[in-house]
Amino acid sequence: MARIGEAKRRALQIPLDHFRGARGVAAAKWMLAAAAGVAAAGWLAVGYFQPGGGNLRYAPAPVAAVHQMWEAECNACHIPFAPIRDDAAFVSWRRPQAGDASGESLPRRRASDRLCQACHLGPEHHPTQKPHEVASCASCHHEHQGRDADLNRVADHACTVCHADLDAHTRTVESAASFDPPLAAHVTSFAADHPPFRSLARDPGAIKFTHGRHTSLGLAPPGKEEASLTLKDLAPEDRDRYAEFAANSTGMIQLRCHACHRDDSQEPGRTAGAYMRPISFDRDCRACHPIALPVGGLPVRVPHGLSPREMRGILTAALLENQEEIGKIRRRAVPLSDLKPGAAPLSDRIELGTVIASQVSALERELSGECNKCHTLIEQENADGGLMPHVAPAAIPQVWFAHARFDHAAHRGVSCKDCHPEAYAEGYLEEDPAASHEQVMIPDRTLCVKCHRPVVADGSPGARHDCAQCHRYHAGVRPGDAFHGRVASSMSDAEQQLMRQWLLDDSSP
Repeated sequence: MARIGEAKRRALQIPLDHFRGARGVAAAKWMLAAAAGVAAAGWLAVGYFQPGGGNLRYAPAPVAAVHQMWEAECNACHIPFAPIRDDAAFVSWRRPQAGDASGESLPRRRASDRLCQACHLGPEHHPTQKPHEVASCASCHHEHQGRDADLNRVADHACTVCHADLDAHTRTVESAASFDPPLAAHVTSFAADHPPFRSLARDPGAIKFTHGRHTSLGLAPPGKEEASLTLKDLAPEDRDRYAEFAANSTGMIQLRCHACHRDDSQEPGRTAGAYMRPISFDRDCRACHPIALPVGGLPVRVPHGLSPREMRGILTAALLENQEEIGKIRRRAVPLSDLKPGAAPLSDRIELGTVIASQVSALERELSGECNKCHTLIEQENADGGLMPHVAPAAIPQVWFAHARFDHAAHRGVSCKDCHPEAYAEGYLEEDPAASHEQVMIPDRTLCVKCHRPVVADGSPGARHDCAQCHRYHAGVRPGDAFHGRVASSMSDAEQQLMRQWLLDDSSP
């Protein structure tokens, strides 16, 4: 009986209308399913009337401003069922396909790279790189990070994955140390183990110039103050420009950095102040160092940068135009037509042309002495078989860092002397090797790393020190030749040279 009573008590606990609640659950399920269907249909319908068929709804964030024109066209960058990044799921399972110029097979992900390279075609990073280790475009340049994202700011890992052990990631038997200059085989960060700057190993220029002397008072060496240059020594047309450098009681000129070095922000076709404009003799040197020779007691200005043949023509013309000098020559010379047969020629009278040639040669020797003060002269044979000194190319780099970039405008808050103390007159001695023209007065990494590091000396955060701050991956072995893009790839060599001259104001090949 006890068991029967227990069973009745349990049965009384069961609601008699429990079947009605089950119907409500089923109805709720149908309602949720219908709502999901309506929402999906609405989602598709709204996208139908949006640009690009509503593709923007699937993007995690807007694309960068440089790509916003194609934001609604997903197929401009994406290929269906082809991974765009190396870290995509199952990317290693994809069947490789033959693709690059080296003949090595590449994964299917490279199909999307061809879409990027349709506009951003550039040289390979280095001829010794292993093609199968080169990351896809999107693996380094992450899109959909917002309008203000800088696609060139790639993570350091994209560089150090190879440069931390460079010898293991090159396809030649040569080590990094075998290159000239040698490459750094192990680099993990700029602050930790970046090597000294290779571009500053030596000065390729052939100009004899000493900053210490040119920033001293009167531009005179120590102990020779009587040879000081004053404002009155300059031509009248140059005095206004250099008046600010002669603001003292003596009137002697003392140049400062900006007398010659000015950023190129005002130069057409160049950067916005990132680099200093190239030094020009006519603009920066001629006022203090005019090239003039006395011909008949009158100074004759000689243009700078002439070839020996052009120089000889100008000096000859100057002699012929000077009537007083020609009179002197004529008194010493007699035309050959005046020499009668059988008459003994006068020993002190020779042909007029020979006298002029002798005078020109004397002027050339005098001028060579002036040129040799700054230039390196090389004896070369002329067309007539004679030797004449030729000026060696100046070879002053317009941009010193061949494999990196530097922005003077970004460092305008730093004094010139903080980075170039050797260029100042303090402690300058003529015989001091440190003040010679062969010294590269550009600071090395040891000075840069004082600011460009995670934390500076006082514990505050340092300036940016990532690889992309100074380096470009797609610059090739010779960054100066990096004319990229679909337009540049279709240009001839002559057209690219004209474009280089227009962009960089550079006439060099």
